[in-house]
Amino acid sequence: MTNLFGLCCLALAFFITAMPEASPEHVVIKPDSYQQAEHFGCQEVAKVCRILSDPQFAALFGPGSLAEAPLAATLADGRVIAGTVDRILVEETKVSVIDFKTGKVPATDAKIPNSHRAQMNAYAEALRVIFPGRAVRTSLLYTAGPKLIELTP
Repeated sequence: MTNLFGLCCLALAFFITAMPEASPEHVVIKPDSYQQAEHFGCQEVAKVCRILSDPQFAALFGPGSLAEAPLAATLADGRVIAGTVDRILVEETKVSVIDFKTGKVPATDAKIPNSHRAQMNAYAEALRVIFPGRAVRTSLLYTAGPKLIELTP
């Protein structure tokens, strides 16, 4: 069920930003959308709507954000970082990146797998090269929770 939910979450998030005509007035996730979905027995849709309407996540799914954005940068030490971020929002003073994880939600932040931390640290290093002078914010969204964990640099 977790994988199905993760796929639903990714599909809806990508659908919202992939359609050029999908402006806020065309695709609206209202704050109570999840309650309506729950009322009709659509628990997985309700979870997705809850994530997309949560103020903590909303900007990363709103206008100006990108899905499946490729990035590549050569760091000062010569390492090359290349990857595809699940969601990115580039603003005037900061860049926010989120990666979806569909597996088990870590019981504590200390239990986040090292591979997840390494991936997000690499993205952050690359983004500091690509967008010098901007703060970089990285987060993991464990869709099974849903639980958003902002990682500290």
